[in-house]
Amino acid sequence: MAARSLPLQRTGGVSARGFTLIETLLAISIFSVMAVVVTFTMFGGVKEKYLDEGSQQFETVLRMVRSEAANQGRRMRLSWNSTEERIVVLWEPQPLAQPGQFVEYTSGSWVSFLPNDTIRIVGSRREGLSEEDALTFGSSAAAKSPSAMREAGDQIILDFYPDGSCDTTIIEIASRDEGDTRIAAVQIDGMNYFITTRIMAGEELASWREEMKVSAEGARGY
Repeated sequence: MAARSLPLQRTGGVSARGFTLIETLLAISIFSVMAVVVTFTMFGGVKEKYLDEGSQQFETVLRMVRSEAANQGRRMRLSWNSTEERIVVLWEPQPLAQPGQFVEYTSGSWVSFLPNDTIRIVGSRREGLSEEDALTFGSSAAAKSPSAMREAGDQIILDFYPDGSCDTTIIEIASRDEGDTRIAAVQIDGMNYFITTRIMAGEELASWREEMKVSAEGARGY
């Protein structure tokens, strides 16, 4: 007896087909949007952290320079090179034979971690200096203080001494990201060596600067 062949039956109600042009374009659009979001999240937020992370690293550098001055028994100096727009650490290697002669300090391994890629110094004021003597730096070369320009170190920011003390100073730093308009005000108490950092922008920054101006004038008896 001959075997009977059974008819083929469909196993599902959905027929196999490819993607349409509209579906393909829609998928590409979704993936493009996702790529933009991921890119912004990974890289766009990095620059926004320049000032936050750079100011913390700057505080660490201040502590390291102070410690190095005590360990070496030499005066150390933090300077701002306006031409190259970078923070420089100097020291006085021969205070007796060559007093006041500072050269760049490169011996400490921590020197390579200066936050020059993330922040720049835009101004500083050492205690006892008038508003006219305060250093302010732009993106171009020179400090905008006539009396400071007459000093041997016209871009001196802060001196550290072998006894662990330093100049009481306020340093203003900004992000390398030009889109970030905030300023970090780093205040160093030279005797007690307290460091406080306050990040400000807009009206808060303007108000703080006015307070600092009035305080400086009051301290000098104006």
